[in-house]
Amino acid sequence: MIVRFANDQVVTIQRTSKPIKAWILIAAVLMLLGALLATLDVVIHFAYPDRMGALLIAGATVFTIGFVVLLAARFMAWWKHG
Repeated sequence: MIVRFANDQVVTIQRTSKPIKAWILIAAVLMLLGALLATLDVVIHFAYPDRMGALLIAGATVFTIGFVVLLAARFMAWWKHG
């Protein structure tokens, strides 16, 4: 979106609202946390091979939830702002 002021100064602003950007940030944090949990499980698995892998499952779940939130936020941004 381009806004033109009275003195012919042109300023370009983004149209995505702050709540949608907040949801995108939440999704990014969830995806990062999920990736870190999964990586931690892989590292622990090398030290303790008999470990079950609960962190890997939790990390994959958190990452998937973050990805779904990201898709929903991007859809909301598209729906609201075209």
